[in-house]
Amino acid sequence: MLSFLTPVEAGSIKIPDGALLFVDHGSRIVECYTDSPTTHVAVVMYEDGVPYVYEAEPPKVRRYRLTEWFEQYGRQNEGSKRKAIITIFGSKSEDSSSELARKKEYLDDQVGRRYSLRGYIRRIPGDGIHCSEMTAEMLGLSRPYAVSPYKLRSIVSETTHVQIGKQFYVEIKPEHQRSWGTRTADWWKDRGRWCDWSCGESWRWCW
Repeated sequence: MLSFLTPVEAGSIKIPDGALLFVDHGSRIVECYTDSPTTHVAVVMYEDGVPYVYEAEPPKVRRYRLTEWFEQYGRQNEGSKRKAIITIFGSKSEDSSSELARKKEYLDDQVGRRYSLRGYIRRIPGDGIHCSEMTAEMLGLSRPYAVSPYKLRSIVSETTHVQIGKQFYVEIKPEHQRSWGTRTADWWKDRGRWCDWSCGESWRWCW
């Protein structure tokens, strides 16, 4: 059974260092192309006791505070009947401090790297990276560029990770929700971001 939380409530969940955040129904494009509901994955890493989220999403790899990441999905769910659903997976065996440091160093090196699906579609490594590729490479899986979010979720749930708590979706309190006009303007702004990225990605496919 799904539960819904505000961004602050979601951010107060005790999430282990190195945990994986899988998102269902976050992108219709990815859902249709991979033929699965799991459309995205991100990684939680702590710095000075503060949880941050690393994710590869157009146009590049970014790092957010955990509450900001939940806020982003709360905004995405505003006015939508089809909510983006989040599932947390933690390691079955606690990582050593050196292993966590290795993972964080890898993720820090990826911040700013261009987002690209060429590796996944062509099944060859490239200069860009996508969300499940970044996570699979961090975990040391073979051919990470060919791994979809759904496939990665299947692999880790059968081997190294276990689900933590229930699935949930994030919602903004009614008094803090944006107006229809503001939501529409933000929607077009987000479509522009995707369009800019896709034009650049298409150009690179020609070379």
